[in-house]
Amino acid sequence: MKSKGKKPYKSWLKDGVQNGPSSMDILVEWLGDKANYIKWKQDYSINRVPKKELIEEIIDKLRQGGIYHRLPKDVASKISTILNNYRIIRKWRDINLNNGNCSKTVQQEVLKRFPYWNSLHPVFDHQNFDSRLNYFISKCQKNEFIRMEEIRKMLYYYTQKRVEKVKNQRSLIYKERLQAKQYFEKCLYEAGFTETEIK
Repeated sequence: MKSKGKKPYKSWLKDGVQNGPSSMDILVEWLGDKANYIKWKQDYSINRVPKKELIEEIIDKLRQGGIYHRLPKDVASKISTILNNYRIIRKWRDINLNNGNCSKTVQQEVLKRFPYWNSLHPVFDHQNFDSRLNYFISKCQKNEFIRMEEIRKMLYYYTQKRVEKVKNQRSLIYKERLQAKQYFEKCLYEAGFTETEIK
């Protein structure tokens, strides 16, 4: 009786069906959607979507493309690899640009090392305080129901992350926290919350 060997590895780049998109194409397209990326990173939210459900969503996309051999653990591992590679190349890019290297040359090397930069950087670069705050405020402006507990958790998260990043600039941190608080209060007023609920 022949023993069962491991299934042959199928490249994420070359498994497209009938000239269709590969596993990597489909995954990058999913991650390149800001709403999807925010849901994937939204571990701090009380309304977060479990990673298991998001992975199943991706697998459904793969199956729609005729790709049936990817397992949930494969998808989770590949996303982790993509995010880690992005952080590495992002750090390399920033160091070289800060050192005065030619931006065109640096960009060419970035694309060589991380071909998905143009598709994913605009979304993955959603780490700064203003962009996250603006996204959350836009939800308020659409009159979505948001509980005060979540708002306070989000505000705490934003300010804490900012504190960690610029811990030696206390005056700047205080100013940004104050601006964030004022911005949130303005948003809440527009969303229909009373002054008593906000305070």
